[in-house]
Amino acid sequence: MAEELATQSSSYTAEQLSEIEKRGLAWQLLGESAAKVEMQLIEDAEAVIKRISKIPTTIEEVQVAEATLKNVNSEYLRIEENRSVVTKKFDALITRFMAPSKSIQPHIVAYRNAIIEIKKVHEEKQKAVDEKAKELIYVKEYLLNQVNAFDASCKTKIANLITSAYAYALGAGNIGTVDALKSYLDQIINGKKGDDTVTPPKLPIAPKLSAKDFIYNPTMPKLVHVTEEEYAGLLEAIDIPTDYVKLFQTDLEKQFSDYEVAWNNKEIALKNQKEEAANKEKAIAEELQNKNIAAKLEASAVPIVDKPDIKALKKLYAIDMEENKENAMKIMAAFIANFPACCEHIRLKNWFNISPTNMIGALQKIKNDDNAFEVTGIVWKEVSKL
Repeated sequence: MAEELATQSSSYTAEQLSEIEKRGLAWQLLGESAAKVEMQLIEDAEAVIKRISKIPTTIEEVQVAEATLKNVNSEYLRIEENRSVVTKKFDALITRFMAPSKSIQPHIVAYRNAIIEIKKVHEEKQKAVDEKAKELIYVKEYLLNQVNAFDASCKTKIANLITSAYAYALGAGNIGTVDALKSYLDQIINGKKGDDTVTPPKLPIAPKLSAKDFIYNPTMPKLVHVTEEEYAGLLEAIDIPTDYVKLFQTDLEKQFSDYEVAWNNKEIALKNQKEEAANKEKAIAEELQNKNIAAKLEASAVPIVDKPDIKALKKLYAIDMEENKENAMKIMAAFIANFPACCEHIRLKNWFNISPTNMIGALQKIKNDDNAFEVTGIVWKEVSKL
């Protein structure tokens, strides 16, 4: 037999071939023995069946039938014992045959858990990267919105000052001469006190507007992932859109460029100026709205980073409770309270066989379908699976 095996497979060693031959002989002897027992068992079973093949039908037959039944039961037990003499030999054999595949399981579990842990760490890192990217977008938009609001505020301040100055000149100031107007504008633009020989010598208008009146100083948002250094870099990259001192002077000169005509038509000039002021206010508000929309687009325009094509872990929920009587009662109560929904996840032929384990499975499936599902007394934990 060893020569025959050697011919079939040259991969076996001489020691293995000897063991195979020895085991083959053992199988042969076992097979012969089992075949003999099987044939005897069949013969004995047929004899027992024959003895009870005729079913009793009258009360007169019952006494004999009971004695027969007692004898048949004893014979049945004898046949079972004879059968077990052979079949129990296979228990150790089955255990032996299952050992190789069972030995793989711990390694599979360890291998799977290693993958899960690596992916967990990767997902946490990626989450931090994604959160920082979102925060950078938020901070950039926040700063752009603040500078837009600052811009609108400065332009509104300039417009209001010019409106007040123009209305004062045509009204209470009664500034009707070229010299008086020049002194008035010098006082507003350069902060001069004005010429005492010109009426009125003092004007209730704020002194000149300088760069210090237009300092952009935004409040810092709460930073979680973005560092203060990174925030400072974003802040430095924000450009102040306008030279407000120059804008103030330009708009002031423009407003008073046709002052002689306005002086001769005060009522119409003041009415027109009031309408212009309202339009200016509306234009500033619209500009602010448009700039904020543009800020959102600009802030969200971040570089696209290629990410590894890794399948995300499945996030599932499991009941996390100690196995004791009290918790078993809580699980059964939760199952009953959600009985219709739980029934959809129970697969039992005999409902009398239902156990807390079945109930836990049903409750977990409901939770995994709807993570908002909660039951008083039930404690959940999140688990990761491939």
